[in-house]
Amino acid sequence: MSSTIEFILLVVGIFLGFQFDRWNEGRLQQQEANEYSIQLLDDMSIELQDIEMQMNYHEQVLAFGMTALTAWQEAQDVSAEELVIAFYQASNVTPRASVRGSYDALSSKGLMGLVGGPEFGSKVSAYYSQDLNSLVADVPYRMEVRGVLPNSVQQAVRANCSRLVGSGLLVEELSDDCTIDISAEEAEKVLSELRTHPRLQFYLRQSISKDSVGRYVLESKRESLELLRAELQTIHDARR
Repeated sequence: MSSTIEFILLVVGIFLGFQFDRWNEGRLQQQEANEYSIQLLDDMSIELQDIEMQMNYHEQVLAFGMTALTAWQEAQDVSAEELVIAFYQASNVTPRASVRGSYDALSSKGLMGLVGGPEFGSKVSAYYSQDLNSLVADVPYRMEVRGVLPNSVQQAVRANCSRLVGSGLLVEELSDDCTIDISAEEAEKVLSELRTHPRLQFYLRQSISKDSVGRYVLESKRESLELLRAELQTIHDARR
């Protein structure tokens, strides 16, 4: 009889120990998920700032593209030097990446579902699965115009008319008011080559259209991220 009781106690002890281990493991996983969720909030805040800078960047490139298009008009409101700068600046593109270290850690550890449940995890995964680099791929205008502009002019524009900024990701900021060391005669010569280059105007219009789409997509991405961050903040506040 005593051996039977001892056996039952042993089985119960093993069962309770197993249950405690599972409970403790779940508690530790939830704690780790909560810690990553705080970092994810910070990552989302940084990314929102970077998206805003990216949108401003596309606005600048669009404005330079519209200025460059006036080169084929009879009446000019800007100088030849300003047009040459606009042609180059309109060719700028910037790769898009996400601030996603916390999300990748949560995903790789299988903790995303512990942050806000499967539905929230699915929405976050859908957001981070978007790849926007197709927006900067295959831009014929960039290749064509940089094949026409003298290297010295391109270097001068890069040196005097742009700088890198950013909180999490570096973004190029373009100057709306800059000068390069080029004479009026040289600027007119370069401008003439740009005007007569086959299909450059066509490619420029394509590039302007692509930047317009990029600006719209980034705006949609910002709105989605704002909603996700607000939902995550609510989840985090409820657990305090």
